[in-house]
Amino acid sequence: MTVSEGQSADDEFELTCSYTLFPGKNRIDRSAKLVRNASYNNTSLSDRHMEVFRFILPGIVLGEPSECLVNVPGPWFPNTYVKPETPYPELKDRSIGFHNAPDGGFGVLAVTNKERNITLASWLDTGGEVNYRPSLRGDGERISFIFDDYRAYRLFGRLAISSDTQRIELVKGSLPIALDKYRQMCEETMPLEQHTPEAIGRQGKIIRMRDAITGETIETSGEALELKLKPFQVLVGRF
Repeated sequence: MTVSEGQSADDEFELTCSYTLFPGKNRIDRSAKLVRNASYNNTSLSDRHMEVFRFILPGIVLGEPSECLVNVPGPWFPNTYVKPETPYPELKDRSIGFHNAPDGGFGVLAVTNKERNITLASWLDTGGEVNYRPSLRGDGERISFIFDDYRAYRLFGRLAISSDTQRIELVKGSLPIALDKYRQMCEETMPLEQHTPEAIGRQGKIIRMRDAITGETIETSGEALELKLKPFQVLVGRF
């Protein structure tokens, strides 16, 4: 089921927010669309521009903050490091902006209550496009999850700009259960290499690399490749 809400067409901008519910699943998808109404397009170049859709889960907590753990899975960077299963109270006074997703990081933010055995996780489904950044912000008591979905448009009349879809999953269990939902989304929506040999299997990986100087192509099944100090370019990868 999808529910939408929007502003009046008499306004300069019309913002429509859509929420999709899934029968039998603890999942909500939400997205947004912005339109600048035609009556305000009185110049050849618009003086308005669009930069970002911001999705916020304000004051997100499952039960009592003291019972909750926060996870930001993915690559670790010194200035944005959040250790696995960080106690919620340790982050309530911090604001941390993470790297671009889904390339620099997974873009997943999650909170778990082990006493209740539930986890809430959220991310954006971009179809593989690298254009959003997650962050968390504490107000001294609660933590908000924020996802900035970047765009770069001049707003001409009747131009419609759509966001990516934010996915919110509430699962029974810990973080790995939520990450399985993320993995399923990646397999369904992201551009993956379609010719991985069957012998490698789902747990293996194939990487095809090219030497930027000689043009030589090397193909490997993953662990067998010992990377040396050569200017390789990764062409195709799957894991």
